[in-house]
Amino acid sequence: MDSTTEALTPKFNLFGFVLAVVGGALAAGGMGFLYHLVANKAGFDYIIALAAILGAIVGFVVGRAGRIGGLRAVTLVMLVAFVFGVGGYAARYFFEFNDVVETAVQEVAQEASASGVSLAEVRQFMLDELAQQYPPGGLVGYLQILTESGFSIGSRGSDDSDAPIKGGMAWGLLLIEALAAGGVAAYTARGIVTPKVPAQASVPPSAPPTGQ
Repeated sequence: MDSTTEALTPKFNLFGFVLAVVGGALAAGGMGFLYHLVANKAGFDYIIALAAILGAIVGFVVGRAGRIGGLRAVTLVMLVAFVFGVGGYAARYFFEFNDVVETAVQEVAQEASASGVSLAEVRQFMLDELAQQYPPGGLVGYLQILTESGFSIGSRGSDDSDAPIKGGMAWGLLLIEALAAGGVAAYTARGIVTPKVPAQASVPPSAPPTGQ
């Protein structure tokens, strides 16, 4: 699509919007899971840097999907990218939370089976206990435990003796990283859907008329 045709195309396109949302959701889920693997399995978790990388990839997918679908509403695309950038960051902790719960369930699986208790019942008991001690439980309750135990630079879930970032500071760090992921996603998507203005070719000045 050339710049003239693009300028005459309506900015909002339902197909492009749906494409951007679907692409953003898939990218957020995939990158959130990859972030979880890199941070928790490989132990590589540099503060803000990985969140920014996640946001850049999510923003790229949202921007490309919107552009392919003909969506040129820049503000709307940026909003979609921001939401899924933050969502991808939150997905990292959602996968981490589920992994922690499943690991805890498996640790008592043999004992529970011997007592005639199903794994589903054990899992529900753990979730109920979490909700009781750290309301409302779920992911929010898990984040409360995480911020209470504290962070060290480049790591999550450290021992108290090696965790200088706790409590309100830890919540602040999570917020900054989430905003970084969303902000980078929005900025990246904006750069993709913003119409590129072709550079004007410079015309050399005409030579003054020569005298007869």
